[in-house]
Amino acid sequence: MPKFLSNIDLNDNEIQNVRLHNLGSDPAYGGLTTAQKNALKGEVIYNTGSDKIKFWNGTQWTELGASSGGGGGSFDDFTIADDNTPTPRTTLISNNNTFTIAGGTGISSVVTQDSDIVTISGTDATDTLKGIASFNGSFFTVTNGNVVIKDLGIPTGKIANNAVTYAKMQETTTANRVLGAVSAGAIGEVQVTSAMIANGAILDEDINASANIADTKLNTISTANKVSLTALDIDGATDINADLVAGDLIIVDDGAGGTNRKSTLTRVANLLQGTGLGLNGATLSVNYGTGANTALEGNTVVDNVSVSNLKTKLASDLGGSYTIGVSSDAGTVSGNLTISGNLTVNGTTTSVNSNEVNIGDSFILLNSDATGTPPDNQDAGIEIERGDSTNVQLRWDELADDWEYTAFDHAGTPALQTYKIARTFSTTIGDGSAVSYTVTHNLGQKEVLVQLFDSSSGETVFAEVTRAVTSPFNTVQLDFAVAPASNDVTVLISTV
Repeated sequence: MPKFLSNIDLNDNEIQNVRLHNLGSDPAYGGLTTAQKNALKGEVIYNTGSDKIKFWNGTQWTELGASSGGGGGSFDDFTIADDNTPTPRTTLISNNNTFTIAGGTGISSVVTQDSDIVTISGTDATDTLKGIASFNGSFFTVTNGNVVIKDLGIPTGKIANNAVTYAKMQETTTANRVLGAVSAGAIGEVQVTSAMIANGAILDEDINASANIADTKLNTISTANKVSLTALDIDGATDINADLVAGDLIIVDDGAGGTNRKSTLTRVANLLQGTGLGLNGATLSVNYGTGANTALEGNTVVDNVSVSNLKTKLASDLGGSYTIGVSSDAGTVSGNLTISGNLTVNGTTTSVNSNEVNIGDSFILLNSDATGTPPDNQDAGIEIERGDSTNVQLRWDELADDWEYTAFDHAGTPALQTYKIARTFSTTIGDGSAVSYTVTHNLGQKEVLVQLFDSSSGETVFAEVTRAVTSPFNTVQLDFAVAPASNDVTVLISTV
């Protein structure tokens, strides 16, 4: 039968339609060591001879519900104690005694009729009756009887007017008062930072036009009423809507720590003129020619790039098949290249250095020059370049006739291992009478995963699974305690 070699945590799930282990007599554990007996504590059986449920307590088999002394009753003897200091007071409650829970001042106990529920409750604390006080967890923290008000825990509506004095306000000093009274009848200054002012909040009419703002009150104005060039931002300025002329002025900055000046466009154009460039007012012009001060200096002959000369240079008729250069030449196309016909590469190496490759064909053919029966070492696949790290592959193993891939076993040495790609097999079993089935999967290995589920409900089914231990490892044996109905169980088998 299946073996569970670890604890099963059902996570509060129910065990339905379960039967305890049925035995005609209690197991004999007298010959075990003390350690072995203790290891079996909690084992439960159903003794069919006495019709009793029993458990092993480490020393003997005890009827469920009986006391440690073997007597019957609804509960075992137990002792209760209070926290009286220095000596707690205790009392023994036997299973034939009455256990009474009584309330006190402000505390009551209620037994629900026809139920085992005992409710202990208290009255909210008042000036005259001290019972059980209730504190809202949103506003208070109660630890070992100490009640603490949480930070920002009490809404202002819960606090009476004038209930909190200024001295009780947390982290508020005289310097940090906002609209606080510096003295009787006075209001203190409030410092407003730029972060407190919303964008666009201050309008032109909010500024007093009859008085200037002192330099000491501003950060980026160096001289009263004048804006420093380093603070000037002309984004959004209105276009002059006219052509620039030689006398127009521009701003010139000599660099970090330099002097901000103004200059004309004529002086800027004069700076830019040079060999092959002429100046007409503020306009630069190109001087074409073959002289020393022209744009084509040193070129005494202009190449004729007519179609006739181009064909001569290429030594071919561009109207049909043609060859450009010789095999030792290297050519480069700087722009995009489109080939309308077929492309054949006869070299030994084809390198594609682009980051995106788009291929319209649904299949890529590897080993396209192979003929006859492939040799066992003629594997084929895709390899990924990983720089300084070992490359990985997805390939066909010709010797094993299997797909495989390389991946990292992070706990193994070496870390890079070769794995077979999992293959699967599925079938259904069950005829309503047989409890044992041999399933042939033909996956050719013992290392297989076997899963069973109910064909109609999809629920997982457990059975005893035995894998073949001799070659060719193509079968598994399935044994059930109850015969499954016709095709009631679906079997899934996969390689690892």
